[in-house]
Amino acid sequence: IERLLTRGRNKEALAEARHVDTYYLLEIADIFCEHDQETDAEQLVMERSQQTQNENLLEWLQKRYQDRGDNAGALTLACRLFSTPSGDTIERYREIRQLAELSNQWANVQPELLASVKQSDNIALQIEIALEEGQPQEALTLLQSQQEQKDEKFGPYGSDLFNIGIEVAKAVEATEPLEAITIYQNYVE
Repeated sequence: IERLLTRGRNKEALAEARHVDTYYLLEIADIFCEHDQETDAEQLVMERSQQTQNENLLEWLQKRYQDRGDNAGALTLACRLFSTPSGDTIERYREIRQLAELSNQWANVQPELLASVKQSDNIALQIEIALEEGQPQEALTLLQSQQEQKDEKFGPYGSDLFNIGIEVAKAVEATEPLEAITIYQNYVE
């Protein structure tokens, strides 16, 4: 592919690159960029990202969009990353919020994200988001809903919520001191 690009045979290089295994695709895309073929590189990665849930491809594209100041494109890719199997994290949520606020779209994007998180039943992330958004009472309610599912080996609220329970207790100490004490006691026990 590099030899084809060096010889100016860009269409042939792009055709060959489409047959490359996904694992090597970003290396090939970088070769296209080295030969000032950024548009072809992005097209190649975008096409492949439509066929697979490979997070590396989406992250590469998102970075490219952000580098050139395309916040709307970066936001779309960040939302796609959030919907990947391991993509729904509080860090990605914050990143999406930041990108959406830059383009004044947070009011539209946030309800979709929250619906997605609730549908996935990711209670830990729901609690983290509630804390992030200044809703300690919502976080407390979510945490309490998990108390019956505890496995003492993994803490009072299960392994997924092991450290989050302490964060909820800290957040509600001023407004719900008895609930905070109960959470702390559950950890002590």
